[in-house]
Amino acid sequence: MAFVLIPHLDPSHKSLMVELLSRQTAMPVLEAGHRMPIRPNTVYVIPPNKYLAIKRGRLMLSRPPESAVGQTPIDFALRSLAEDQKENAIGIVFSGTGGHGTAGLKEIKLAGGLVLVQDPATAEHDQMPRSVLESGLVVDYVLPPEKMPDALIAYAQRIARKSAEEPPAPDATTLESLEVILGL
Repeated sequence: MAFVLIPHLDPSHKSLMVELLSRQTAMPVLEAGHRMPIRPNTVYVIPPNKYLAIKRGRLMLSRPPESAVGQTPIDFALRSLAEDQKENAIGIVFSGTGGHGTAGLKEIKLAGGLVLVQDPATAEHDQMPRSVLESGLVVDYVLPPEKMPDALIAYAQRIARKSAEEPPAPDATTLESLEVILGL
């Protein structure tokens, strides 16, 4: 899997997030670029003053909309992830202020994806995790960050097994029977 980070960034300053994260992981950490293909085992960080969408497995950058009322960069990215990746989408909300991420996680859940939220008791700023939990959204896991890798690995293994077990296409007799049933 790939990791796309949408942290709160000051739109007027260069971010040091890529350099800081590069010291913490053996995976490549890149600033997201427009039309950049998404590769497994890579970390992408949104640049300041950009919105990020995922389309056909590529990162698409744009300027913030003129009227971004109710449309945060986090929700924008999560919505596009849900649309592009469906049940393969995974959305995580960590420590932060406001309700950022809640609307986007709802879209991921509706698409059949996985939703994780940092346990508010472990968050420096618990407003974002609490917003998700208080929204009524069914969250798959509420965990401290150090327990999230196990949940991610287990989900990726379930998706891989499910893909390998795809049922064969129905035969002509089955299709005819279904047509009769649907006709009734």
